[in-house]
Amino acid sequence: MLPTYQWIIIPLLSGLIGWFTNWLAVKMLFRPRLPINILGYTLQGVIPKRRGDIAKIIGKTIEEELLTHGDLQSALKKINLNDTVKPLLEEKINLMIDQKLASISPLLISMLPKVMLDKIKASILEEILNALPELMEKLSDSFINHLPISELVITNINKFDLARLEKMIIDASNKELKFIEYLGGFVGVIIGII
Repeated sequence: MLPTYQWIIIPLLSGLIGWFTNWLAVKMLFRPRLPINILGYTLQGVIPKRRGDIAKIIGKTIEEELLTHGDLQSALKKINLNDTVKPLLEEKINLMIDQKLASISPLLISMLPKVMLDKIKASILEEILNALPELMEKLSDSFINHLPISELVITNINKFDLARLEKMIIDASNKELKFIEYLGGFVGVIIGII
């Protein structure tokens, strides 16, 4: 039969060891950030060490499942360019006709009635606006086919500051990480009692 103090000390120590090992495991997800050589073994946090692999997996997942080229194309097709582009086109057409026509034939511009010039400008604008959906579809196809979502994500994750990434992950999952630490302590106490 064990003395009473051992019934308290053994579970307490094993609980402390269980909590400490889980606390250390959580810390070692992120630290050390730079590799440290200890007796021939390189020690580095899981996330800093596997950052490139993690970035590739996240990039591939985003491109193939979360933000696909099809999703982007659908979003681009929903944009109403007429409202956005029409004022700019009107301005450019007015400038072009007024300046180009005046430079080609100043006499012609003075002879054409303003109403006729306005009809020409309106006709050009209408033709461009009618061609806009087809043009936009071709542009969006080209844009989407040349948009390397995965590569952009990989590059940005690899540039991301590790300290900031660690803080974001800890802030987002603090309760769960604390639970893992406490669970280690609880399991340690149970093992100590057994």
